[in-house]
Amino acid sequence: MRRRRVRARAYDGTIRQIFALHIPELKQLRELRSAFEQWVRLERELETALAQYAIADEGDEEAAAFAAVEVACLHAEKLRGVVKCTTFQQKIYEHARKIVDANAAARLLPLAEEALWLLDKAKMLEVQEEAARVTFTSKEIEDVAEMLTLPEEQLVAQQLKRAHELNDPMRVRNREVRLRNIYVAKYTRMYVPVAFPRLRSPMEWAEAKTGLKTLLKGRSAVESLAAAMMEHSVKPIHISLTDVESVELLKESLVMFKSMLAWAGERPDPAPAAQACYVLQVAKDTVELRAELYLQLMKQLTLNSKPSITKYWDLFALALLVVPPGAGCDDFVHAFISRHPDPELGKRLIGQLHAGRYGEDLLPEVPPPERLVDALRAFTGIKKALSSRFSDQDLIRAATMRKTQSGRLLVPSPEQGTGDPELM
Repeated sequence: MRRRRVRARAYDGTIRQIFALHIPELKQLRELRSAFEQWVRLERELETALAQYAIADEGDEEAAAFAAVEVACLHAEKLRGVVKCTTFQQKIYEHARKIVDANAAARLLPLAEEALWLLDKAKMLEVQEEAARVTFTSKEIEDVAEMLTLPEEQLVAQQLKRAHELNDPMRVRNREVRLRNIYVAKYTRMYVPVAFPRLRSPMEWAEAKTGLKTLLKGRSAVESLAAAMMEHSVKPIHISLTDVESVELLKESLVMFKSMLAWAGERPDPAPAAQACYVLQVAKDTVELRAELYLQLMKQLTLNSKPSITKYWDLFALALLVVPPGAGCDDFVHAFISRHPDPELGKRLIGQLHAGRYGEDLLPEVPPPERLVDALRAFTGIKKALSSRFSDQDLIRAATMRKTQSGRLLVPSPEQGTGDPELM
């Protein structure tokens, strides 16, 4: 008999699978029944939680009672979208909702006001997330949501304006750097090396090379040379890449390139470090040749598949430590570095570029040849965080506010700050 019952159940299961009925209404009825059952249980939970909250003492007991009210209220919020509750259930829900809203307003509205005043995106995101969790809304929360929909460029521009208004120089610099990063990333195609305004035209540069071989090879040789103007070469250049102002500067630019080749091991030299120091010293002493230095480096790093590419990046880092490229060339350098094969080192180089713009974190003089490698290791070898002044992360020194009795926001006092030891 037992074996027959087991066999009958097996047949019944098989038949159910073959002739399965999918009735949407049945599923909906099950969901409604489950919601009704949950409401019955939740009604008791809400009554208990509200009663305990009403008699709870201040402190941990009140916090625990409120947490129970909040959990039950948010659960009821979901059920109200599934099934209609009774009059009594609606009444205790509204009571709990008022308590949750009052608590959310007390916690979130001051944070929202401060976040909007400082235009602190991180704090606005925190407020928005917590308001969404407890389904709380207000004009301030709506203003936060509207501010967060702005394109980053517009938000950062407003943050920069607010930093000026609050006399927060650290944040001013930080937001200027972020705007610069956004701008260069957005228009990176404008800042390819061949678009540098003072760069000679490729044909002009190629035609400046005169010699019997060039004449014999004809026009095709000149065009080929022009096409490779801003590509890696193991041969010395015949004329400067940029349009320099004098013959002396022209000669100096040619010597710079030969010294680069020696530093990279592409030209025999008994003291390559001394050659690198020479390049850095010339650029430091001669403002007119700084753009030439960086254009030569970018040339040698373009389509370079040889081991020398590491040496040229090392010289690039040393140049940023000693002699910044200056206005007009810095955005081209920025765009070029952003394509660095090592994102972390590229970020560090961009940070140093920004620091150089403000005359900070620069070596006071060119290191001697025997200390050149040490200076390079100090920059690339130590795993330390980038200075927050030159990172993408928003930096707010005026992090607190003062209010009058009417609630009007006032500019923070100059002595107020985050207490970040790096910024003190």
